[in-house]
Amino acid sequence: LVGTIIGKGGKTRKDLETKYSPVSIHVSKTYKVSIRGPQDKVNECRIEILKMIASARVTQTVPIDSEQEAKLEKNDALKRITQQSHCQLTVTDGTVSVRGFFYDVRDAVSLLNEQLTGEYKSSVELSPSQFAKVSSACRDASHFQRIESATDTKVALESSTGEIQVCGKRSNVKKGKEQVYDFLSFICPGEIQRLKISQPLYVTVGSPSSLADVVANVGGTTIYLDRDISSIIIRDPEVERVKAAADLVLTKIQDAERLAFVLEIAPDEAWLISYIIGKNGGRVQALQKGSDCHVDISKESRTITITGDSQDKVAKVREGLEALVEQARKENVFLTIPEKAIPAFVGHGGKRIKDWSTEFGVEIQRIKKSAQFKIIGDGDKATAAKSALTLWVEQWKEPNSSNEMQVEKQYISAILGLKGSTAQA
Repeated sequence: LVGTIIGKGGKTRKDLETKYSPVSIHVSKTYKVSIRGPQDKVNECRIEILKMIASARVTQTVPIDSEQEAKLEKNDALKRITQQSHCQLTVTDGTVSVRGFFYDVRDAVSLLNEQLTGEYKSSVELSPSQFAKVSSACRDASHFQRIESATDTKVALESSTGEIQVCGKRSNVKKGKEQVYDFLSFICPGEIQRLKISQPLYVTVGSPSSLADVVANVGGTTIYLDRDISSIIIRDPEVERVKAAADLVLTKIQDAERLAFVLEIAPDEAWLISYIIGKNGGRVQALQKGSDCHVDISKESRTITITGDSQDKVAKVREGLEALVEQARKENVFLTIPEKAIPAFVGHGGKRIKDWSTEFGVEIQRIKKSAQFKIIGDGDKATAAKSALTLWVEQWKEPNSSNEMQVEKQYISAILGLKGSTAQA
């Protein structure tokens, strides 16, 4: 990120120093940036640098060996990380290159290292003055020890980067970070604020361009999306700037919620997600085409979110989405077969299923060796096939029905009789 401020051959730094002359910009060996000069010029330069950071695209590389590369390919990890972080990940010559906006890249690298090491590591950034306050407070080690004990994480101050690091299982790290922010609200009152945001608004309110707009309007502050705790983080030693930024973000959240539609998919209909995405994203791309709307799909939370710049545009895409869902439910129906009936239902080598598929013009799939079968067909074919197969199940049950009752142990021998003669009779 410091490279963004320095620029190729130092050009960006020189341009900033010229624009806000007579300021001078210094970068330490620990990559801390300091701006020196008249107060008004320093503030103006600081605002521009913060805007650059908020919207800067950066690249970070992570070395991997051949075994790790094979593991990443096998479990489709890079694809999942891309979906969660909106970064571009590529593997070349024993390294994973992660490219995107700064805070997105930071999240992607944390997810990637979790795949490689089994440990999730995240951080809470602090300004120099805030870090000094926390360092002083943490002379009493019990503050972090309480957090570690309550969340089963490791919490530590990292002086080289000026941040608090939280490590452990990802779900525990999320809890640990919440408690770290609670601690910071006590140590640095009013200087750090969390604003909860729903996942569908990550791509609108939480986008780098949207947050850079807030930075510019309040005269410079640090603001970013923390996916771990689903919050916009606002940090500044000046409490009034934090309040001003929070007001702007809250307004953006309220506006975005009016211009967003969220469809939550029930767990038993999770298959709808893949259907709506379509082959190579074809269906979701068709929904978005020419609409000026964005359709965001989260497999993790099973939500489909439509966002746009007008309610009419969002409503039109919503109609298309709901029609697509209705079509999916019509073309994909499910049938549960009694466990004992499955061999007869499937047939030798799957012959009976194949014959039924041909007869009804559908595709019949067994779901992961369970008792549930999926019937796929155009128009009314799937529904018609389900009706016919349901009738087959009922007919199978007639000669194969049985009743169960509980009998006390001492009566079993009397009911069975000698060598089962009574039961047979």
